[in-house]
Amino acid sequence: MAIAPRLTINQLQQGVRLTQMNVRVIHRWTRPNLQDKSKIEAIELLLLDAENEIIQATIWKQLISYFSSKLAVGSVYNIRNLTVQKNTGLDKATPNSCRLKFEFSSKVCATTDTTIPLNGYRFVKFEEIINGRVPTTHYIDVVGKLYEIGPIVETTKGHKCRTIKLEDIELGMSTMLHLKGTTHLAIACTSIGTT
Repeated sequence: MAIAPRLTINQLQQGVRLTQMNVRVIHRWTRPNLQDKSKIEAIELLLLDAENEIIQATIWKQLISYFSSKLAVGSVYNIRNLTVQKNTGLDKATPNSCRLKFEFSSKVCATTDTTIPLNGYRFVKFEEIINGRVPTTHYIDVVGKLYEIGPIVETTKGHKCRTIKLEDIELGMSTMLHLKGTTHLAIACTSIGTT
């Protein structure tokens, strides 16, 4: 029996079945049900390949019990038999034109692929944020001095949001970022030294 070739994210095409790919899970979050926010509708993942490309993958509620415990952030997996779909909608976390959907026939196997980077950082410059050149639905990575974190507040439509203020010390620029939805309210901060 012939072994299917391993693909990269750039080789994926909408409407086909992913044969197999090695990826690192770099981010994971739950998407609540729109009618009952106490229930989980799906688990969303950001997956990174050896070419430093990122794709979003969805595990719908009927498959959560099967796949949830098999996919940990930071770990590398060989994934097979996922459907490649067009990346549309408001929950489009990456600029990739495709996204993946887990199926009943999908397979996940932990592997040790050292060619996949530890993270998929894609740093955005402050000028791009301030000038509105960054899509508001995609995840972005920013380096700056975090000098204000607003409280989590609920909007009139029942959505949660938080405002943070960041400063680019080198350029003397500051910006406010509005984080929306339960997936964006946790803020990852890394201290790189004190002044």
